[in-house]
Amino acid sequence: MRDWDIIVYAPGRPRPAPAQGAPVFARLPMVAVAHGSARPDLGQPVAVRESYDVGYVRLLQGIDHCLVHRADVLSLSLGPVRQLPSAQGDPDPLYVATDVARQCGVPVVVAAGNRGPALDTLQFLARPAWVIAVGATDGQGRLLDSSSRGVPGGPTPAVVSSGVIDTPDPRFPEPSTSWAAPRVAMAAAWTKVLLMVIGHHVQAVLTGQAPAPEIPIPAIGFCDTGFDPDAAGSRPKLAAASLPLIERQRRWYSTVLERLEQLGLPVEVRNDARTVGLAVGLMATPLPQYQPFEAGAGFVSPEQMLGYFTRFVPSSFALLFCDPNQLARIDAGILADLDTELGPLWQSEQCEALRAHVYRGYHTIMVRVY
Repeated sequence: MRDWDIIVYAPGRPRPAPAQGAPVFARLPMVAVAHGSARPDLGQPVAVRESYDVGYVRLLQGIDHCLVHRADVLSLSLGPVRQLPSAQGDPDPLYVATDVARQCGVPVVVAAGNRGPALDTLQFLARPAWVIAVGATDGQGRLLDSSSRGVPGGPTPAVVSSGVIDTPDPRFPEPSTSWAAPRVAMAAAWTKVLLMVIGHHVQAVLTGQAPAPEIPIPAIGFCDTGFDPDAAGSRPKLAAASLPLIERQRRWYSTVLERLEQLGLPVEVRNDARTVGLAVGLMATPLPQYQPFEAGAGFVSPEQMLGYFTRFVPSSFALLFCDPNQLARIDAGILADLDTELGPLWQSEQCEALRAHVYRGYHTIMVRVY
């Protein structure tokens, strides 16, 4: 099979049409040209990277496919070998692809790799600051020796999750980060749903209007085979759920917004990739026996995810939606008093019902990369 040169363009800038038989990218700002072939007029690219094999290009196409089909979260349980920087320092196309997903509001969850326990063994795709890199534990919550580690002061896993496959499969006899990443991708998808609900509710409180009545089912784009085997099957066609804004919650939002304004803390409710990644880190249970460069913020599972949103108090709201530098100037006791006064935003039954709905009905966009 031939190798390909990848020509990267600035997002939104014109790029030439692909040659006949060349890979096509609809959302990623790049074109592929057969290595060694005559190049047409390429316009003004920002990077030219040469000689990528077909597997690498297919992974780019997989990410592009997920973005075209409007995935809410991207789960990558594979990665090519580490790519060396070009002589000109041009960005690697896969770095560009995951960053484009981030700019589209799509959190990118990546398996950290299985080259531990040595330091600085994160796989290539798990190194950018904008991805959620996931390490793996065994069934007892112990970090796998094979789970790739980061390095103090450098790239690290964001969180860890169970790397044990639920349904034994002889093709995958060992736990790995490939199984941990999809679990965190589910947490990210559910987080996106609840952040969307918060955004609708805050807008309703500020405008006095009724919030959007329906909650769409999220879609998760999976690249590679490291996902729940049941995910590939057809899923039930569920009606969109709803989480109505009741009067107690309207008062909760109003009070929180008013108090934060009095403290000089502007609120910006976002549902972007950065905010989802921040929430995933905040919901993690710390693993004090490991360093952050080994296990990141800690362990994430459906239980941690449910607990975080069930205990979502005013300080949780401020941590997600206020500027961290401004928040650091505020006496923590003030927010703690507000937490005691108002308590959690949601009842546990509301969070559990929505979680069950999302888990039963999420859509999958499957991409096999060979």
